[in-house]
Amino acid sequence: MHFDDVSKRVTELLKMFCESKSLTTDKARIKDLSHILKKMLQYQKELSKYSTHLHLADGCMKHFKGYVEKLCVVEQDLAMGSDAEGEKIKDAMKLIPVLLDAVVLPYDKIWVLLLYIFLWNGVSEENLAKLIQHANVQSYSSLIRNLEQLGGTVTNPGGSESSIQLEQRKRRESTY
Repeated sequence: MHFDDVSKRVTELLKMFCESKSLTTDKARIKDLSHILKKMLQYQKELSKYSTHLHLADGCMKHFKGYVEKLCVVEQDLAMGSDAEGEKIKDAMKLIPVLLDAVVLPYDKIWVLLLYIFLWNGVSEENLAKLIQHANVQSYSSLIRNLEQLGGTVTNPGGSESSIQLEQRKRRESTY
C-alpha cells in the first residue's frame, strides 16, 4: 500500500468521524471514535515505516547537500582533469574550499589532495606543505606521502601544467 493510499484512507476515516459528530449522545461519539481508531491501527505500522524512510531520506539529503555534493564535484573534476564544461583544471583553487571546510572529514580531504597530486604528477614541496596546512591534515601527511610507495609521484619540482599536458598528449596518441 502506498503512502498516498494510506493518507486517503485516513482522510476518509476522519471525514466519517466528522460526519458522525451529529450524533446526540456522548456514548455514541466515543463508540464511533473507538471504531475509527481501531481501523486506523492497521495503518499505523505502515505509516510508521513510511515515516522512518522519509526521516532517513531527509537525513541523507541534508548530509549530501551539506558537503558531499561539493566534494563530489571537486573529486570528479580532479579525476577527469577538467570541469563539467570541459575546461582544464589549471590550479588548486578548485579544491581549496573543500580543504578549508571544517565539516569535510580528514580522509575526504586526503583523497582530494591525492587526486590533485596525481593529476599534476606531483607538486612542489612548498605547495604540498600549503595544501596540507589548508586541509589541516598535518598529522596525516604520511598517508599522502605513501602514494610514492605505490609508484606515484608526490613531490616533483617540475610538477606543473607542462607535465599534465605531456601526460594528456601521451593519452591522446595512444587512444583506442
